[in-house]
Amino acid sequence: MKLTPTDKEFEEGFIGECLDRGFNVTQTDAFYKSALYAQAFDQPEFLAGFNEVVGPHRAANMSLLEKAACVKEYMDSLAE
Repeated sequence: MKLTPTDKEFEEGFIGECLDRGFNVTQTDAFYKSALYAQAFDQPEFLAGFNEVVGPHRAANMSLLEKAACVKEYMDSLAE
């Protein structure tokens, strides 16, 4: 069974591993959010919307981690 970031077991393991490696709570939260945002790209509609917003050429040249960080930055800006 493949766990996803929204599974309780994944969440607990991810957080535990980050803390075991010495990351603080803020860093762990940022990493976890990036994992959640990366998972959203599995949805064709989300990927299509992202490509439309950032442009297909730019999106094609971004890694999944870069795309997730871009979404995280945007979502964080909404919370301010």
